[in-house]
Amino acid sequence: MNKQTIIEVFLTSLAKQEKPLPPKQQKQLNEIGKNLRENSNFDIINIHNFALSYEPLQVIYQMELREVLKAAAERQKSGIGVDLSQDDDEGYTPNDIAILEASDSVNEAKKTKKTSFLGRFFSRFKRSAAG
Repeated sequence: MNKQTIIEVFLTSLAKQEKPLPPKQQKQLNEIGKNLRENSNFDIINIHNFALSYEPLQVIYQMELREVLKAAAERQKSGIGVDLSQDDDEGYTPNDIAILEASDSVNEAKKTKKTSFLGRFFSRFKRSAAG
């Protein structure tokens, strides 16, 4: 799975949390954000692993991930799929990293959710269909 898919599914899941992350998890997420900002080669799988390590986030993350994979499979059947294993040029944005580094990443993700993280993902399908 590529960087952009992982970060978008993660941030969408984060925005759907009812409560802020506990201090321990928030500190871990801040460290992941810092590592992403400072090292472009930092393995994005750390975000995936973080999502799976905190149960309230894990449930929503896995549901969102299934939806994305299901949509990708359906689009591939129709010949307009996106290869989720390949990174494209977009990856993650400075705003994505700012959410990870925020003192309350859940509320920061909720504010940003207005721009729809998954909307960016699905726009990739439209570009693939057009190209």
